[in-house]
Amino acid sequence: MAIAIQDFISAWPTKVRPFIEHRKVLVILDPAVEAAFEIIATLNSLGSADSLTSFMEFSPNPTWDSLNAAMAAAQSSRAECVLAIGGGTAMDLAKLTATALQMGGVDQLWAATESGSEVTIERSNIALIAIPTTAGTGAEVTRFAVLYRDGIKCSLSGDALKPDAWALDPSLLASLPRSVIADAGLDAVCQAMESLWSVRSTSESEDHAQAALGLAIEHLETAVHSSDNDSITGMQISAHLAGKAINLTTTTAPHALSYGLTSLFGIPHGRAVAILFGQVFRRNMKVSDRDCTHPAGSKFVRRRLEEIAECWGQTCESFPDWWEGYLSDRLQLPRFNAKATTRQLDQLNDSVNANRLANNPLTLMRSDINEIYQHLFDTQATSQS
Repeated sequence: MAIAIQDFISAWPTKVRPFIEHRKVLVILDPAVEAAFEIIATLNSLGSADSLTSFMEFSPNPTWDSLNAAMAAAQSSRAECVLAIGGGTAMDLAKLTATALQMGGVDQLWAATESGSEVTIERSNIALIAIPTTAGTGAEVTRFAVLYRDGIKCSLSGDALKPDAWALDPSLLASLPRSVIADAGLDAVCQAMESLWSVRSTSESEDHAQAALGLAIEHLETAVHSSDNDSITGMQISAHLAGKAINLTTTTAPHALSYGLTSLFGIPHGRAVAILFGQVFRRNMKVSDRDCTHPAGSKFVRRRLEEIAECWGQTCESFPDWWEGYLSDRLQLPRFNAKATTRQLDQLNDSVNANRLANNPLTLMRSDINEIYQHLFDTQATSQS
């Protein structure tokens, strides 16, 4: 259920009260947010939790070490509720911690991860609340989380990972750097567009994705350049709706190919997805009955691509090049111009998430993927020294 939409920090803490009342609460909190808003003092002033423990010492990505540290804090405080306030890392750590608590430990959660199966346990004893401080992933309404162990990214899914309640508060986003607003917003808009062509799309997911895309087209550029409240609120709702869409469909090839760019080249996640999106769009334009994986057929996929392009005032043919210009000229993001070694290209190809790739409406072979990666680099791959 929703706690609130467009509530400000003066309002939503009191609405959190029913969820934390008479419970021991672990707050997984972005330290920059705490420094700016003194969240812990605000929550303590409610006086409704039996005890409140904060956890803020985590790495930029949700790692195995961070999860174990969060679990130690949760177990020592005998937490009965996990409250996430932050970006994607705080959200994922909260989801994983709450689920691991229900399962009895991180080893049990990891066993489910290694098996590749969904996390099927019912999270009945541990409440989970999510308050995002970026407008990108829509993680407050999704059943997904990621975890890095030994540098390898693992994706988890299951209803136990979906928060019980959420709040959207645009005032928490007001001081974000321009680049963070852009990168997060691009994640949301790409989620929406991918959901529209996903092989798992439904009428419900399409409604969410179309609304998310419309809001992003209206507000993303303004949010990046002026950070006014209306545009930030618009992007936060856009990300929320995009999260609802991919919760039904999951993401597709641009996301599947993006993770290596982040881990090997340090490209922020949303930007990595966005710089791949135009090339995947161009590939998907070539869909035929022979290689189409969408149950509605290749004509449907091409029509959906036309609809996406038209939303931006483009044709299918013009959209990929226009999209690259949109990123660099209108959002003023630096063009990707890194060089890759042969070894790094192999690592990129090996890093592709097969599950996300399977949701793409066009079958992409390894040679196709290699060409997409190669297109990103200014020169041919150099030999590994």
